[in-house]
Amino acid sequence: MAFSVVKALQKLKAPNIVGKDEAVGNLSAMNRYKGAFTPFEAMAGYMLYMTLARIFVSHKDALYLRRLVDYAEQNKKHLTAQDFREFQEDREYIDELSIAYKGFDREDLIHIKALFLEIEPIIEKLKVIRDKRLAHIDLQSTSETAISHADTKKLLRLSEEVLNMLAQRHFHSMAAYDAIERQTIGDVMGLIHLARFETENNTAVAELMEELGADYNTNIDAAS
Repeated sequence: MAFSVVKALQKLKAPNIVGKDEAVGNLSAMNRYKGAFTPFEAMAGYMLYMTLARIFVSHKDALYLRRLVDYAEQNKKHLTAQDFREFQEDREYIDELSIAYKGFDREDLIHIKALFLEIEPIIEKLKVIRDKRLAHIDLQSTSETAISHADTKKLLRLSEEVLNMLAQRHFHSMAAYDAIERQTIGDVMGLIHLARFETENNTAVAELMEELGADYNTNIDAAS
């Protein structure tokens, strides 16, 4: 969700995406309420990378993503249709779900491990960002410590895929992350729209009142 907030704010300020006039109008609205939007954007970025660090960076006391995968690998013999049926025995439609159930197999593990190997450099960079910029703020942002938009998406997509795979294998359920992302982006865009056009409407009303006031005074002077 934090990534969707950051993504929406960046999109709304990008002239190559929304057009120059639209970007200028959006940025003007954000600057008008910068006391709200500046910390809002900063906190969304902070939450994004701290959450990703909790998911991906290993720690002996943490339930990070790779530990879940390792646990599933070590216990995959217990992730059978029969185990699923016993664990979910009171669930509605358990007969149909048991027939459709697919356990955690070797191909799943090979696929996931290949994905983790691919993003290992990103995880190392994420650990540096957490330790030196977010937790202690003693490291300046550079190209070596910054994580690109594309790399952030890789982390998010991997976490989504693995968590949904584990949930599907164990609970026969999945989370609709795309729907959450669309709603968050829509909410941010709606907020900017309100801030922007409230400003423009107030300006138009002020100008109209000024004109009406001038006309009223002119008519009074003429009548006297």
